[in-house]
Amino acid sequence: MGRDLNSDTIADLRHAIDIVDTKLFELLEHRFDLATRIAPLKTDPQAIEDVDRNREIFDRIAALAARTGIDSVDAVEIWRAILRASLSCQRNFLARSQSGSNE
Repeated sequence: MGRDLNSDTIADLRHAIDIVDTKLFELLEHRFDLATRIAPLKTDPQAIEDVDRNREIFDRIAALAARTGIDSVDAVEIWRAILRASLSCQRNFLARSQSGSNE
């Protein structure tokens, strides 16, 4: 990772957090791209949110959190925000598609 994560200075630890945040952002960007690619494949664009799929995701995230010692309520709340953003990407894509825009 470049810097020693065992460093005990605030500056070094904050730098390490910044690196993790950048990687998380890159992963979110990839996730939102995948979500956008799924949008035109959904059979009913009016019902873009799949409640069963969301429940499946939340259950999986809660289980992962429990195994890693992360608070499952916090983890699920983070994923709720990610799913809201994913749905927004899908809605924006479909709106552009319906308006004939190729942006």
